[in-house]
Amino acid sequence: MLPAVPRKAKLGGPAERLRQLIHKLPVQEDGVKQALKLIKGCSADELAAVGLQAPAPPVPAAAVDDSQQPIAARLQAVQELISSLQYNHAHGYYYDVSKARPLSAILATAAGILSDPLPIKCIEAVFLGLLLTQGWGQGELQRLPVGFKSMGPNRQVYRHIVLAVHDPSSGLFGALGISRRANLMYKPLAFDSLAALLADYQEAYRGWGHSVVKVRVGLPVEHDASYTGPVCWR
Repeated sequence: MLPAVPRKAKLGGPAERLRQLIHKLPVQEDGVKQALKLIKGCSADELAAVGLQAPAPPVPAAAVDDSQQPIAARLQAVQELISSLQYNHAHGYYYDVSKARPLSAILATAAGILSDPLPIKCIEAVFLGLLLTQGWGQGELQRLPVGFKSMGPNRQVYRHIVLAVHDPSSGLFGALGISRRANLMYKPLAFDSLAALLADYQEAYRGWGHSVVKVRVGLPVEHDASYTGPVCWR
């Protein structure tokens, strides 16, 4: 949820139009596109004045593409890039987050995020994780989407998704992602089974007073960037 915008703040140009737009929550799809254009014309101070935060400059993609580094170190670099974009607390999304698209289209969305970075939610983090790990280990690194459905203390249902990874050379599992909760996103390559990885997430959920209602694990995602088939999300 966006924080309240001070009414006394005097802004002009794109910042003022952006403030007027986000007062009309929920922002519709055409409004999101307009907001994207306005955000580009605002300074960091102006974004702060309307209750938004400019993302930090992302880690250069080259930092995650060093095949000489161990897989665990490269995964950590990917997570640092994902985290640098910051979590999107707004009602809507800044990018196309449809999962019912070919893998090639999803990877194109991820490339667009890197070229025009704005805050993201968990699904965009998974898109980025897929793009930035394409071809690793000569295509042997397994990437599996894992979706969680949980219920909070207020009986409200929440949904979350991460990208589990399995390194066959070490036999270890980890995960990439983003969340408002630090222990519900990145997991280092340190778990000896998928069950152990999922148990760690479930323990984190319990710590936040949530009960996990359902866990859905998809099939390993193709490493062919031109693959036009769908991703099996569950």
